[in-house]
Amino acid sequence: MKSRTLTWIGTAMAFMRLNSSLATLVAVTTIALTLVGPASATFPGKNGRIAFNNASGTGSDVFTMNPDGRDVKQLTFFGSNGGFTCCAAWSSDGRQLVFGAEPGPPFISQLWIMNADGSNQHVLLSEASFFDYFPSFSPDGSNVVFTRCALPAFHCAIYRVGINGNNLAALTHYDPNPDVNDFEPEYSPDGTTIAFDGFTRGGVIAAIYLMNADGSNIRELTTAAIEALTPDWSPDGTKIAFWVNCCDPQTPQIWTIHPDGAAITQLTNPKNAFDFTPSWSPQEDAIAFERDNTSFTASAIYVITANGSGQNLALQSFGSKAVFVTPKDRLIAKKRAGKGLQSSILNSGFSPRWGPASQ
Repeated sequence: MKSRTLTWIGTAMAFMRLNSSLATLVAVTTIALTLVGPASATFPGKNGRIAFNNASGTGSDVFTMNPDGRDVKQLTFFGSNGGFTCCAAWSSDGRQLVFGAEPGPPFISQLWIMNADGSNQHVLLSEASFFDYFPSFSPDGSNVVFTRCALPAFHCAIYRVGINGNNLAALTHYDPNPDVNDFEPEYSPDGTTIAFDGFTRGGVIAAIYLMNADGSNIRELTTAAIEALTPDWSPDGTKIAFWVNCCDPQTPQIWTIHPDGAAITQLTNPKNAFDFTPSWSPQEDAIAFERDNTSFTASAIYVITANGSGQNLALQSFGSKAVFVTPKDRLIAKKRAGKGLQSSILNSGFSPRWGPASQ
């Protein structure tokens, strides 16, 4: 991956730099590698604000906006110190956000929590020998599930931690095969099931899987052919939105499926664009998602009706090349290497997550 031209997938999740070795890797490859956006259940309620990531300073920060793209507010300010954030996810009452962050040197990936207005920012979990990101609240707010990658190999599995930082537990385990990796867990709205991305499980390049909340009964939901990623549960738990074609040079699109595998439906069919990271509205009447141009020089956040019939631009912006390369970025880039896609993206206005109005 150091020497070859890395190709991509796209949703500019502009995370943070990993550690010094991966920062060196980024410099060697001289690309802006991107990643799929964060998975986080959309909990039911009145439609509230949309959280997203945006380039800031020499890094990236968490912002929120109204669903029409107005009243943009910056909540974190790590970018001014070269820090990075990513993957903000809402609590079920709309009062808190959990997110991944590397606030600054020594750039250790951590889990953070803050109030919906950006106040009371504090570390939830930080361990120097692990890379923690893609967090998602449980419906009752007592736990957070997240991706934990063991350093230096960046071998990734799904973990759970209590809201106070205690009771850390593995839900999936580091497979003996280092190519088997799990990412982006999220609880169903009733808290009984977790959806997540799996790579190379059973020889499948990429698919969405379901498991019980305790990590048992792992089963494949999407077929190998569509290479699906980034699941987002509908507020009533009857559908899961996701995007397809993660690892082949086809046009990424937004689809939905029922948790039993039925009624798989394509919602978007972009022309000269790529669609990623769907997020249901709390009222279940719309889906927000990221759309990038094919050269990855611009990203925009769109809102589409739940049946895919209408699309409205909520926010469009052009950003810097500040990129946080995650283990998932590296994995997907490796699988896409030589496929002929573009290898860079400008990171701004990406990875939307729709939250319920504060209760």
